[in-house]
Amino acid sequence: MKKISIIGLGNMGSAILGTLIKTFDPKNIFVSNHDLGKLNKAQNEFDLPKQNCSIDPNEILPKADIIMLAIKPQSFDDFAKNLTIDLKSKLVISIMAGVSIDKISKKLNTSKIIRSMPNLCLQVSM
Repeated sequence: MKKISIIGLGNMGSAILGTLIKTFDPKNIFVSNHDLGKLNKAQNEFDLPKQNCSIDPNEILPKADIIMLAIKPQSFDDFAKNLTIDLKSKLVISIMAGVSIDKISKKLNTSKIIRSMPNLCLQVSM
């Protein structure tokens, strides 16, 4: 079973988590968010193991095969600058509007990248 990490628990990140939790075992889902309140809410609402949740994405990214970047586009440069692990072997899925695959590839030093533009239908599980 693949393990997935969601970085960012805003509206879309939380909606993606809510959808994934229906088919993934919670022990295979890892989440990170800079807001401890949102992180704790996700952990409690979706019954995620405490060790699968962290403010620091560097703590959970090594555990996952797939990385979902659900952060605000303007936060991407800081995220990339603070990244301390190698993502070359991981699939990166970005929902960041306006951040190109080329930019993600250069900043994260990886080539396995998918861009996706989810919309409101995801939030209501359509």
